[in-house]
Amino acid sequence: MKELGIVDNLEGIQTTFQEIHNLILMCKYPDCKHINEKGCAVLDAMEKGTINKASLENYQKMLREQDRFQSTVAAQELNR
Repeated sequence: MKELGIVDNLEGIQTTFQEIHNLILMCKYPDCKHINEKGCAVLDAMEKGTINKASLENYQKMLREQDRFQSTVAAQELNR
C-alpha cells in the first residue's frame, strides 16, 4: 500500500476500502473504532460475512500507518 502512495492520502484509503468506508458511515457512533462497539455497522457486516476480517485488519493497519506518517511529517515540520 505504501507503494501506491495511499498512506498519506485519506481519500486513497477510502477509495481502496470503499465497502468498509460506506459501512463506517452507517455506524451508530461517529467515533466508532470498529473493534467491539455495539451498533458498529462494520463489525455487523463482518459477522454476516459481507466483508472479511482480513480486509478490516488491512484497513485498520493502513489508518495506523497513515497516523504514523502524519506524525512524522508534523515532527519534521517542527524541526525546520
